[in-house]
Amino acid sequence: MGMSGRYLVVTNELVASIKSGEVSVHDCSVELDIDKMWQMLQFTLTGEVVEGQPPLGYVVPLAGEQYLGNYSDMDLFLLNNEQVLEAYMALEQLTPEELKKRGLAWNKW
Repeated sequence: MGMSGRYLVVTNELVASIKSGEVSVHDCSVELDIDKMWQMLQFTLTGEVVEGQPPLGYVVPLAGEQYLGNYSDMDLFLLNNEQVLEAYMALEQLTPEELKKRGLAWNKW
């Protein structure tokens, strides 16, 4: 089994409904499912397994202020619009060569 990563776009209203228990996170439409690749992505982008520094640490949010809590047997993390933009802009700066170099570090880990 293990932890898998799923991304969905939500409104503030939907977040409130999930927090209150009115809506199960399992009923929400998943936009992107990275399954168990989250750990490789986190390490490749930040050099850390869990607590990567922003803005690249936002790509796979795993700790800190992004943690909403455990709902429907699932830990939830939330990024606001500004954090998504910061992550996007940081990703845009990475070249394919830099990503390959970072990926090699994952293989050594």
